[in-house]
Amino acid sequence: MTAPCTIVIPTFNERETLPGLCAAVREHVVGNPQLLVVDDQSPDGTADVARALGCDVIVRTGQRGLALSVVEGIARAKGQIAVVIDADGSHPAAVIPELVDAVQGGMDLAVGSRHVPGGRIDADWPLRRRLLSGMAQLAAKPLTQLSDPMSGFFAVRVSALDLERLRPRGYKILLEIDARHDLSVAEVPIEFRDRTGGDSKLNVRVQLDYLRQLGSLYRGLLL
Repeated sequence: MTAPCTIVIPTFNERETLPGLCAAVREHVVGNPQLLVVDDQSPDGTADVARALGCDVIVRTGQRGLALSVVEGIARAKGQIAVVIDADGSHPAAVIPELVDAVQGGMDLAVGSRHVPGGRIDADWPLRRRLLSGMAQLAAKPLTQLSDPMSGFFAVRVSALDLERLRPRGYKILLEIDARHDLSVAEVPIEFRDRTGGDSKLNVRVQLDYLRQLGSLYRGLLL
C-alpha cells in the first residue's frame, strides 16, 4: 500500500472507543496515514481525545449526521484514497490494507462486506434488528450493485467522486455514493462485530432518514 491514504472517522460521543481504533489503524496501516476525525460536536469531549491522539480534527456545526460527516471528511482528505470506518470498534482495521490495495489495483470503490463469502456478523442483534437490516438491504437492491450497501466501511478513490451529486442524509452514505456514480467496485469479506463501547445511533429518526434517502434515489432512477 503506497498511495497516500486518509482514514475518515465520523464520530459522535466516541471517546471510549476512539483510542482503540486509532491504535489498531496505526498497527495495520503503513505509511503514516492521515487520521481525520469528523466530529458532530460530541458533548463527551471526543474531539479533545482525538487531538490528544494526534488526529486531524474537524468539528462540524449545524446539521448533524454521519453521512454529512463522511462527505465533509472525504472533501477534506489529503490522501488520494479515503477509507471510511466507524469509531465504535465494529469494523476490523486489519482489513484496511486489503481495501486500499483493491483501489490501488484499479477499483474506484472497495467495500468491507458482511454478505460475500467469508463475511459474517458476529453480533448479538435482537431479531427485530436483524429483520430491519434485511428489509433495508432488500429495499436498496434495485439501486446498487453491492451485496452490502449498508456497510459503513469502505475505501474510495477521491478523484472518482463528484461530491456535488450527493444528497447525504442519515447514516447510509455508501448507498448514496454507489447509486449516484458509475463506479468499479470490489467487495472484501469482513467480520462485523458489536460496538465495543458507547451507544448505538440507530433510532426512529435514522430509520425515517433512510426511507427518505431511498425515496430520493428511486426518484432519481425513474426521472
